[in-house]
Amino acid sequence: MTHKKWHTPIKMEVYPKKLLHSYHFISLGSCFADNLHNFYLNSKINGLVNPLGISFNPISIAKHINMALNDTKQTKVSLGNRNGLYFHDDFHSRFNNINPATCLKNINAGIASLKQSLLTSKVLVLSLGSAIVHVKKKNNSIVTNCHKQSSELFNRTFLSVEKIVNELHAALNQIQKINPSIQVILTVSPIRHAKEGFVENNQSKATLLLACKELCASHPAIDYFPAYEIMLDELRDYRFFSEDMLHPNQTAINHILSLFTEHLFDQKSQTSIKEVQNLQKRIDHRLLHPASDESQQFNKKLLLDIQNLADRYAYLDFTKEKMMVEERLKI
Repeated sequence: MTHKKWHTPIKMEVYPKKLLHSYHFISLGSCFADNLHNFYLNSKINGLVNPLGISFNPISIAKHINMALNDTKQTKVSLGNRNGLYFHDDFHSRFNNINPATCLKNINAGIASLKQSLLTSKVLVLSLGSAIVHVKKKNNSIVTNCHKQSSELFNRTFLSVEKIVNELHAALNQIQKINPSIQVILTVSPIRHAKEGFVENNQSKATLLLACKELCASHPAIDYFPAYEIMLDELRDYRFFSEDMLHPNQTAINHILSLFTEHLFDQKSQTSIKEVQNLQKRIDHRLLHPASDESQQFNKKLLLDIQNLADRYAYLDFTKEKMMVEERLKI
């Protein structure tokens, strides 16, 4: 009997340079970069995610990279003020503050953190969200965030494939001059930007996809991971979306990240990542009666397993986890 296929898996490219669990990662851009945050934490991957906040458009990502590599310090003259909050057009609203000095301090700390990570990381993941940008009329500059300012201050426009490729190519070349061994993974965010309009959103995503294709063809150190295609083709069902029907839900995110691990990491790293994730689930398990003999035996076994992983994977630091379980044993 022939069974119908109810699932169309994306054919993944073979990545010749497999990633290792011990590598330091940095992820910049939109939603997929942010999704990687919990993945790094739960897998004990040494990774930094969006030290300057979410950036949806590739020009802002390139701008942040250039600022970091050129040690560009932000000053008060570049800040705006809206309803008593100081902000910067080039940075996420998480930096907004009633105190301009605090706003600048946090932005400049983020720039320094980004530079340090670009110098030392083995892998850079860039998640591109939109080719639609807002250009401030006052200085004709593309902004990262409009900070709820009047739309009359901006022109809304589409980036060209050429513009995206040129800006990112220049930024990536700068990185590779100071960190020649860095590997770059490009991806396109699967989140639909409904506010832009669905036709415009599809045009935007198509532009990003074409730009990624050109960038990958231009340099052997640049590869593409199809997060967008997995979400829209492999998981093309609303049960994989959150309530707004635009964002992937946790099931979808977990599936995408499992494919990210399976196809990009070497076999040994896949095994160690899975072991760490399983261990983390046990550490996070909430015991109803922590002082009971059963719970204490559970924690003793857990402590032995933590030490076992620490002995087998010397590049991983389990100090925090050991202390946490040891405190439970004192109850």
